[in-house]
Amino acid sequence: MRPDTGSRTPEAYFLVKVHKTDQPVRPIISSYNSYNYNTAKRLATLLKPAILKYPSYVKDSFDFARIIKENNKLPGLMCSLDVSALFTNVTLDEAIDTTIKKIKLLHPKLTIDDKNLRELFYYCTNRTNFIFNNEHYDQINGVSMGSPLAPILAHLYMNELEENIINFTGKKPCVFYRYVDDIFMIFHGTQREIELFVKFMNNIEPKIKFTLEIQKENKLPFLDVMIERNNMELITYVYRKPTDTGLYLRWTSNQPLPYYGECSLALAKKIRKIIQNPTVNVIFGFKAGNRISSLFSRTFRGTNDNKRIVYGYSCYDCKGYYIGQTARGAEVRKEEHTNAFNGKGYSKIAEHCLNNKHRNSWNTDILAIESNDLKRNIKESFLMDWYSKKKDKQVYSQKSFVLNAF
Repeated sequence: MRPDTGSRTPEAYFLVKVHKTDQPVRPIISSYNSYNYNTAKRLATLLKPAILKYPSYVKDSFDFARIIKENNKLPGLMCSLDVSALFTNVTLDEAIDTTIKKIKLLHPKLTIDDKNLRELFYYCTNRTNFIFNNEHYDQINGVSMGSPLAPILAHLYMNELEENIINFTGKKPCVFYRYVDDIFMIFHGTQREIELFVKFMNNIEPKIKFTLEIQKENKLPFLDVMIERNNMELITYVYRKPTDTGLYLRWTSNQPLPYYGECSLALAKKIRKIIQNPTVNVIFGFKAGNRISSLFSRTFRGTNDNKRIVYGYSCYDCKGYYIGQTARGAEVRKEEHTNAFNGKGYSKIAEHCLNNKHRNSWNTDILAIESNDLKRNIKESFLMDWYSKKKDKQVYSQKSFVLNAF
């Protein structure tokens, strides 16, 4: 829980809500590796089990779709509530009082007393200092989005507000589910009765204001899920905002490498959740024993330095130069290129020589050695640019990346 010796000052940035009118911004204070980040992360870990104890809790859009699937026969009017700027309107003292009670209930053997717990929470939340445009600011109200503690504090604060619903004397929703500041409801009543309920919710806490959205044409979006009532049955499918273009980052785009991996991992995670894999987990009761090769280190097994390389071939009759990459070995690729001269497969070298009646030099130039597939592709593209611009070669092979390095 101690702060890092080399901690950084949190930085503020803003995300534009392009799907809303007037395009407001969402302020984010990046607190990673800041002076109180580890403490906030530890407190969030202590509080996380408290979220699961509420019947209205929704984990994510997949959990919400599962809930609707299990309750798809419920009649009534679908509507949703959204809190305007929840994080900056959380009453800090009330939220901390609530969280201390929750920690004591969840962890009765915790040796930290209430006073020290309160100091830790204030240390992580009160007057958060951050930088924006090279100037220092303090966040005075609420909790900062970007802190590990902020979502849990906001969630528990909203749970306390929920408990006031029991005091409402009018018609209450028969279905009530919440994801932080987004609420999904089904009402057995008129629109007037729904508006009275929303008015009651807006009067619980002066700073917390709800906006109402009622179903249109038997449809209502919630948490990237579209809920539709079809023949008295609720069905769900993916909801995409009107601003969604459906485009992803091109692999040949000149962008930082981490962007590609994060996008692919996020999509793979979603696919893994959606697709069911009806396979049998077969557990084998035996394994292969030791082999002779396992008795020798890699040094004495013999290695092939011509694998995982970027290689090149020159043309005898012009400045043409072919650059390629392979993980299998230079001799394997050389055989494939020569077979293409006889109509077996395709090769840029064969195409160049046959079309121009040229001869290829089969002396393999090892230009680079790289075991990482992605880096090897990048080096291949870089060397194509290098030989074309700096070596005055007519490189005719196909590039994997547009680098614009020269």
